[in-house]
Amino acid sequence: MKRRKEKREKLFFLIFLIVGIFIFSSVPLLQPSEFVTNKTFERKQSLFFNVEINRYPTKVQVMNYTKEKITVGVNIDPWNLNFGIVPIGKNYASRFVNLYNNNNKTVKVIFKVYGNISNFVTFSKNYFYLKPNESETVQINFNAENATIGIYDGEIDVIVMKPRFNFVYWWGQ
Repeated sequence: MKRRKEKREKLFFLIFLIVGIFIFSSVPLLQPSEFVTNKTFERKQSLFFNVEINRYPTKVQVMNYTKEKITVGVNIDPWNLNFGIVPIGKNYASRFVNLYNNNNKTVKVIFKVYGNISNFVTFSKNYFYLKPNESETVQINFNAENATIGIYDGEIDVIVMKPRFNFVYWWGQ
């Protein structure tokens, strides 16, 4: 009876350890020490995943539109996730990211935002899977409702996780 209990405890510990290693090795990155100033691309490899990270600088200026003259412009640079000038209050600005999976395997997509802008940025979709030849458009919003007048900046990362081994596909195939 005692040996069975010990075996169960050892088995539970082993399963817990394997799951912990899998989860830990799939964590693509920690918060960057400094934010990018231009779009950059980075590749990393973990035990189970090849990770591609597209890093975009992001910025917004929140202004009081009743006291200041605001010039509105449009920036269509595909690498730019700046929100421009947003009037204070219940206003927002949006940017869009178009994704396409040209791999022959399903990938996991994660959006991360860093910096003092992070409390005001939301994504229409996050932590999702793209099957081969599938596309997705993700709307990125800056909501100025709880912001104060000032400049907010940071970085938005689009992380694509590609499994290195077929057995990893229990999570999204």
